[in-house]
Order: sequence, then C-alpha cells, then structure tokens
Amino acid sequence: MVKIMNDIKKTLKIASTLEVVLGTLHLLSLMFLLEKELLNALTPLGKGLLFGVDGLLILLGIIGLLAKQKKSLIAIILGIITIIVQMLQAFALMSSSHNFIVVFLSCILLFVTIQYIGDNIKIYKKK
Repeated sequence: MVKIMNDIKKTLKIASTLEVVLGTLHLLSLMFLLEKELLNALTPLGKGLLFGVDGLLILLGIIGLLAKQKKSLIAIILGIITIIVQMLQAFALMSSSHNFIVVFLSCILLFVTIQYIGDNIKIYKKK
C-alpha cells in the first residue's frame, strides 16, 4: 500500500512538472508560431481562452508540486475544468492551425492533464 502511494506521488510529481514545462512551451509556441492572421481574427474572449488555458495548466502544475503529499480537491476540480477547456482549444487549433508543433503540444498536454487528474483522484481516495 505504501509503495503504491509512493508510485502515485512520483507520477503526480512528474505530471505536475510536465504541466508547468509544457504549459510554458505551449504558451510560447502560441505566441511565436501561430499564424498572425489567426491571432488577429480572434475576439478578446477567444484570445483569453486560447492563452488562459496555458495559465491554468501552469497553475495546476504548481498546485500539484506544492500539494503532492496532501488531498487536493481544488486540483481535481481545476483539472476537470482545464480538460474541458483544453479539449475545446485542441479542437479549435486542429481545425484552424496548420502549425504541427502547436497542435502536437496541445494533444500531449491533454494526456498529461488526464494523468495528473487520475493521480490526484487516487491520492484523494486513498487518504
């Protein structure tokens, strides 16, 4: 039982670190690699959604790194909200952007966030 919890905490630490690093890379790729016409065509709400998802991912990673030893219901709730918004962002980028790096990072981040939430749920149930 203790070994299982240590493994879960280790994968949560890895997922949290990836959330911060990949979230930052994705934010930078959106700023510098996305087509300028696409960014100019977005409404302020669209730009907020596009860039806000990466802010949420970085916040989730920081919460995961700080609270990896404790139950964190806020991390689970924020994670679920982030996954929903992330899926919308990924589908929008797949349909409108032809930049492979931006779309690839969006998909990888979606899988990392799912792992992050799974680990948080396991820790929440065990304690």
